[in-house]
Amino acid sequence: MIGSRLARRYALIGAGFDAGDADVICCQEVFTYWHLRLLARRLRSFRHASYRPAPAGPAGGLVTFSRLPVSDTAYRRFGVPPQVHGVPRPARYRAALKGAPGNPAGPP
Repeated sequence: MIGSRLARRYALIGAGFDAGDADVICCQEVFTYWHLRLLARRLRSFRHASYRPAPAGPAGGLVTFSRLPVSDTAYRRFGVPPQVHGVPRPARYRAALKGAPGNPAGPP
């Protein structure tokens, strides 16, 4: 992170969303709890954060911030992709760690 100016970028992101009229935003690539704390401090009007905890940070690097309380959330993993020529096995297994926010009640 040296030289990335991450704190400055997060400040600009926070200022932009705080000035906007969105009530809920979903951020990706929030891979560590340090990133989460840094970003949450910049999103001053988004007092509620929802994510699935993982050892290093939010699962899949996904966090949903809201100006209003969130009643429930879910995170759904994509699973291991099918074997495809040219895609190395380690890449397939890393992809299995990815996911997305979803409906807590499951598919409609």
